[in-house]
Amino acid sequence: MRSRRYGQAWLDQFAAARRQALAAHEAPATALVALLDLDHFKRLNDLHGHEVGDRALRHFAQVLEGCARASDVLVRWGGEEFLWVCPNTPLSEAGSLFARLQTGLREAPLELRGGPVQITVSAGFSVFPLGGPAPEDWALTLRVADAALYRAKRAGRDRWEGMAGAEAAEEAPLDRPAWADTSVDTLEAMGLLQETRPGA
Repeated sequence: MRSRRYGQAWLDQFAAARRQALAAHEAPATALVALLDLDHFKRLNDLHGHEVGDRALRHFAQVLEGCARASDVLVRWGGEEFLWVCPNTPLSEAGSLFARLQTGLREAPLELRGGPVQITVSAGFSVFPLGGPAPEDWALTLRVADAALYRAKRAGRDRWEGMAGAEAAEEAPLDRPAWADTSVDTLEAMGLLQETRPGA
């Protein structure tokens, strides 16, 4: 599993390659982005200790690696949070990718002395670039994915939510710095972001 430092460098290189492709009038790559967070991780640590918590993180990383494709980039983003980047993959595939991960976790519980422990995860999906009037900004894409992850947690965990730029939105009345300073909820209320969720 790659480090956050590696992940940030990869994101920068991906954005630079997009700029070069656009300058050369070539089709630039896009990416599906997921922030994944283990559910009830603090409870696991409190019940079983930090050593088991560390084992759970390693176990989850192995399951995720088994579900990912060769072209995907997997990063331990921090704490119990992981970043999963899928180049040239649309947001419409978020559900099937998350279902694959759920199946992998169900079929491979964490084995402890007291018996198996089922690990679940919540996910927030977004895309780069966001589309619509949104600027091509990795920090913004990750902030949107994080907001979608928070919504998945609030909706009950062990599920995913997604958000991307609203293609039907008119030219944004906000300049680039304002996007960075405006909450995701406000951007959505303005019609600049659109939510995607299971079954929608």
